Amino acid sequence: MIEFLTLFKWTLLGTTLSAATLAWMGSHLSARNQGLQTLVITQSSSLGVLLALFLTGVLGLEHSHFVSEVGFALIVSALIYWGSEIWLGRKQEKRENFYLALYALLIAGSYILISQSSHLDAHSHNSFFGDVALSSDSDSLSMVFLGLFSAGVLIKGHKSITLATFTRSLSSQSGSLALQSPWTNRIFQALSLVWIVLSVKSFGTLFTVSALFVPGLVLSGFAKSLKNFEVLLVLSALLGNALGFLGSYWLPTLPTSALISVCFVFMAGILGLANQSG
Repeated sequence: MIEFLTLFKWTLLGTTLSAATLAWMGSHLSARNQGLQTLVITQSSSLGVLLALFLTGVLGLEHSHFVSEVGFALIVSALIYWGSEIWLGRKQEKRENFYLALYALLIAGSYILISQSSHLDAHSHNSFFGDVALSSDSDSLSMVFLGLFSAGVLIKGHKSITLATFTRSLSSQSGSLALQSPWTNRIFQALSLVWIVLSVKSFGTLFTVSALFVPGLVLSGFAKSLKNFEVLLVLSALLGNALGFLGSYWLPTLPTSALISVCFVFMAGILGLANQSG
């Protein structure tokens, strides 16, 4: 066990910080009715990575300094995010249909790239399911540094971000979106985009989407207050990730990302029930 923890210490730390941060961000994105939009961003990130690999592998640009998997993923995701925001404006009607159609188109684009290069097929599978135990130390360290940077920003802007979330949630229910956003909210949007892109690149889509939405969904019926919900949310993400990661040591034939997803449900349920009975 000690050797296992020593070998995967950076990956465990990176996924733990990522799980907690993504769970908190996911709760705000869900409250803003941006769940489908977030799913689209995860797919656009995968498409960006595939596009970079296609350019390096098929077109022979592997030595180009201008072709970066993370760079292409960020560019494609940013264009999709802000492009869709501009296109839809403050309209709420048919937003779900728009994002479902866009999601299908992004999958089609990924499939077209895969069909043109056989080596992308395996990468596409790994990008979706992922295996966090196989992520590189450099990817994990980048998530650790991003987590430390984000912690200060999100803690400082917590009240403003929460206010913006409730404002957007209420305005979306009335049929229009809030016209103004404080600077902390814009930083939250940018950080969310970066976190999603880097998490998909480092740990896969399954881990990213599970961390974003599973703990919050399970805990939504158990929390007694907003503060109580946030504490339970972060704890369930931290403990669920650690339990799933350690579970892969005892059950090496099972994929780590899938175990972590199941453990998110388990820990959120246990903490939620304990919170209600307490």
